[in-house]
Amino acid sequence: MKRKYSGIICAALLFSLYSCQSESERMAARIKEAENKIENDSTNMLNRPLAEEQLKAYSEFTDKFPDDPRSEHFLMSAGRLAYRLGKTPAALELYHRFYEKYPGSSDAPTALFLQGFMYDDILKNYEKAKELYTLFLSKYPNHQFAESAKFSLDNLGKSPDELFKMIEEKNKVLGDSANKISTVPAAQ
Repeated sequence: MKRKYSGIICAALLFSLYSCQSESERMAARIKEAENKIENDSTNMLNRPLAEEQLKAYSEFTDKFPDDPRSEHFLMSAGRLAYRLGKTPAALELYHRFYEKYPGSSDAPTALFLQGFMYDDILKNYEKAKELYTLFLSKYPNHQFAESAKFSLDNLGKSPDELFKMIEEKNKVLGDSANKISTVPAAQ
């Protein structure tokens, strides 16, 4: 009789261990499968209802399984998707969470830069953008986005027209300099 109960207890323990693992596996599989369906291949347009569901699935997974190695990828993907859906506050919160939770990740610089970009370009909160771009440059001076961060920092608050005029003037000066060099007689 004891053997029967111990066998049932062992089976119940194994089942409970299996179901915990399989829940994360099942959720991750559904997320991966849905990633391929949220965007139309030919138009790159999001299927908004599916994208909204995917955003919930990413959040649910990362909340439920924060120590799962896949949570890092899913959290960054959630930030990207929220941005694409035009959910700026959600994207900012997700990128901030990502940067705080995974500071050593290869995606941490991108998460930090994108926060600065959204504060700058979308929310027009130039003080916060300046803070984030400055932090980005202090931590990642050689990152591929460093030049963009420097440019953005130097031009915070300028309108596209102002930037265009500035570039035209710079090109004119460079063009004038090039003309002067080409018209100097060669040394004999």
